[in-house]
Parts: sequence; C-alpha cells; structure tokens
Amino acid sequence: MDKVALFAAVEQEVRSRLAALEQVQKQARSGTDVAHERPTNRGERAAVTTQGYLAHGAAQRVAELTDTLHLLRDVPPTPRTRVATGALVEVERREKTAWMLVLPGGVGQTLEHAGQAIQVVSPHAPLARALFGLEADEEAELRTPEGQDVVVVLQVR
Repeated sequence: MDKVALFAAVEQEVRSRLAALEQVQKQARSGTDVAHERPTNRGERAAVTTQGYLAHGAAQRVAELTDTLHLLRDVPPTPRTRVATGALVEVERREKTAWMLVLPGGVGQTLEHAGQAIQVVSPHAPLARALFGLEADEEAELRTPEGQDVVVVLQVR
C-alpha cells in the first residue's frame, strides 16, 4: 500500500473539513453584523448572540484543524516496525482483520485504497493507545462496552 498516497488523502480530508468550517465561521460572523445598530428586541439579540457563539465555536475548530495540518506535516510516511503515529497497521479482532492508519486528525473515517478499507484513527483513540509500541504478532487487551477484547497486530508498515 502506498503510504504517501494515504497520508495525502488524509491531509486532503482535513483541508476539506477546514474549508467547510471556515465558511461556517464566515457566515456566522456575518450574522453578528447588525449595521452598527443595537438589536431592537429580545429575539434579535438572541439571534446575534447565537451567531456569536457559533462563530466562536467554529473559530476554535478551525484552530484545531490548522494545528492538525501542522502535525500531519511533521509525521513522515516512512515504514514503521512498531505501532506509533504514522503507522499503517493490520489487526485482527473478533476473528476479523482490518487495516488502520494512525494519524493526527483521524476521526474514524474510512479510506478506500488498493481495494482495502483503511480506518484512519487518532493517536489518542483507545484502540491506537492500546496498540502503541506493539510489533507484529503481539496482542493487546482492549476494554469495550461489550467487555474485554483481544486485538492482535498482524503487520506494521
């Protein structure tokens, strides 16, 4: 699998989310502009306040995604032998195999690449944290809502 292409796809996804949020932020800010007049009734004031909260929340998320882009640039797509940030990992869980890519900005989205579904997970995700530092043929126990689960690392790239 081409890790460079996978990294680029994740970066493009983050950029797309960032552009959408910047648009939301811009629209919310425009909703707070009342032509330098004080809103005349409670409903107008509430609408302006709500738009302000939305603009503030969008600004925070924009900052987070901008930081994520910087973090992505700091992770080289080089081969790994242990599960770490930047690792492409094949795991077995409940007798099913799956691929995951551990990268900042991973929110569980699935990429299709070379006929494989690859789930992009954050280094802070419980599954990634449980596997960090493991090599092929090692396993970890993972606590899930259904109880304890065993995850086996099959490959690390």
